[in-house]
Amino acid sequence: MSRRRRWALAGLLCGVTAVAVTVPLVAWCNPWHYVHLMPYGRPGVMVPALVLAPLLVAAAAWLMVRDWVSRGVVLGVAVLLSLVVWVGGTQYAAVVELSDSAAPAGATVVAVAPGGRFELVRLEYRPFLTLRNVVRVRSRAGLRSRESRQNIACFTHAIDGFPAPERVFGAARFVSDNEIEVTGGDGIAWRTAFDPRTMLTAQTLSRGCG
Repeated sequence: MSRRRRWALAGLLCGVTAVAVTVPLVAWCNPWHYVHLMPYGRPGVMVPALVLAPLLVAAAAWLMVRDWVSRGVVLGVAVLLSLVVWVGGTQYAAVVELSDSAAPAGATVVAVAPGGRFELVRLEYRPFLTLRNVVRVRSRAGLRSRESRQNIACFTHAIDGFPAPERVFGAARFVSDNEIEVTGGDGIAWRTAFDPRTMLTAQTLSRGCG
């Protein structure tokens, strides 16, 4: 392989590495709560990307360095860094999986506002043999769609047994463009309004969520 091609391929590998590191980290922070960015910040995506990054850099260095000793040192350091990231990332993923930051087991759009600007989404979590249903507001703006930082309503009950009806999610709908009605399994309806700009409400509903 010619020198020019080696350097071009090395540059391509470095570019891929930059994307593989930057996108998951930005998605992990995601201060804007962009809906389409959220999946890339989860441990299942972030950890493999960070593990792969040192190996890609080592491959780029392998193409640019001709000395075999230097190549061996670069490869050894890359493998060591990947192992460290893998061990730390696995532990981090386990902690996240048991926390409130865990990815939902499912997400369902349950209502759309009359004006079409917002939607209600039900997020389902299953921590510690329990079922937790969370209702949040999302904007409908294509790639710029955002999710509220706030749980508008939350219902939690044990998966086994017969849960109390008030702890079971029933339904959610828009009363108006910025007013929501949430109904539990007991049939009791609860209403609140949210700020269209921040998608936050002054009141939230918690049934067994602490």
